Amino acid sequence: MTTLLTRVWWMFVALLMLFGTLFFALYGHMANQLAAAAKRAASVAAITADTSAIDDAAEAGLPWFEPSTDIRVQTVHQDDMVQVSVTHNLSVFPVLTHVLGIPDTIPVTRVATEALDYPHNGLHALVTQASPSPVAIHAVQLDEIGSQVHLYVEGYGFGPAPQGVPGTTMQAHFVFRDLTEGWFAGSPSSGLAITYAAWTPNEIEVTGIEDLNRGTERLNPGDVCQIQLRTASGQAVYDFVADPAGSTKDAVSIEASGTRVPTTDPVTLTATSSVSGNGVDGVGLYNATTGQTVAWSGAGDRVAALVSRGVGATEDYYAYYGPKSQVATALATSQNVAVTWVPPGPSVTAVMYLDPTSRGAVVDVYGPDIQSATVEGVGLSNPTVITNDDLALTAASASDDVGEVLWPNGTESSFTALEN
Repeated sequence: MTTLLTRVWWMFVALLMLFGTLFFALYGHMANQLAAAAKRAASVAAITADTSAIDDAAEAGLPWFEPSTDIRVQTVHQDDMVQVSVTHNLSVFPVLTHVLGIPDTIPVTRVATEALDYPHNGLHALVTQASPSPVAIHAVQLDEIGSQVHLYVEGYGFGPAPQGVPGTTMQAHFVFRDLTEGWFAGSPSSGLAITYAAWTPNEIEVTGIEDLNRGTERLNPGDVCQIQLRTASGQAVYDFVADPAGSTKDAVSIEASGTRVPTTDPVTLTATSSVSGNGVDGVGLYNATTGQTVAWSGAGDRVAALVSRGVGATEDYYAYYGPKSQVATALATSQNVAVTWVPPGPSVTAVMYLDPTSRGAVVDVYGPDIQSATVEGVGLSNPTVITNDDLALTAASASDDVGEVLWPNGTESSFTALEN
């Protein structure tokens, strides 16, 4: 009897070890598959926030993928990285769960991390963006330091002039601070009035600060200064270095290789900062239409991006200097640049007829119902309808052979006239 019980016991132990070996083999195999799935999903999440694309990348190569598989995406390392975790609830053998009293499933999780990529093809990285502030200061120009000061503050959202402006007044709308010397002016609590020459929605001109450089309120070249602006729309803060040459510490500008281009053409945007990035603050490009950062660099004073749409669209872009993706707290922003991608219109042809007597020429442009369109070009004038499909223009010279046809539906066609 004892021998039989011993055999039964060792058979049970052998079966338990077999189940355990199979379980750990299955666990290891699934963990490897989940690690590969997480890596694929992270690679996709680095360039797009499309959750379906991320899910598809994770599911590829997982034949047993089911709703119990959980995919989570988050940004880490101050939004420099994107992290994807893939979890699957592995079913445990029912006999073991009953005998050992353990849960029916055991979660298996693998995590992958990728650096965020801000691509130039219209995809946007998965990162929380801040909408642009309704009030912003682009630049401060300091023209004079002495017994008085002359400041030009440029930006947008300043609103109408407060009561008492132009003039000398103390209000909470505008505060000037010298952070190096530790004094401020403009608000009633400062006790120092500011003299304003002008106040418009985009520019404020300051021509004086009470008691400047007559006592403790001294402003020296190289002092770190700050302007705080409060309006009905919001508020803005701008730091700069007092430089009588007129430059400021933080100023950015934006350039576009084109502002009205065919849908097939990309546009190069370039942001340039007055100072180089320091790792925390840097120069970036922001799409104000979609609310996405297009490019950012924490080193150097310039960043560029190639943007395209492939469809008819108009989008506003501007440059900023500040923390990555934190546009609302930018130290400086530029003016907006609007880029319009124009769908192609009907095909047109053009022929130039030279007039040897006047040394001028006539350009005939042919296209379907072109009489309803607007035809223009450098040196081209006096459009005359010949037929519904033929429009003649006077060319100032034989070199004025390039033009555009603007159709009523918003599309455009370009032409270069061939000499007859």
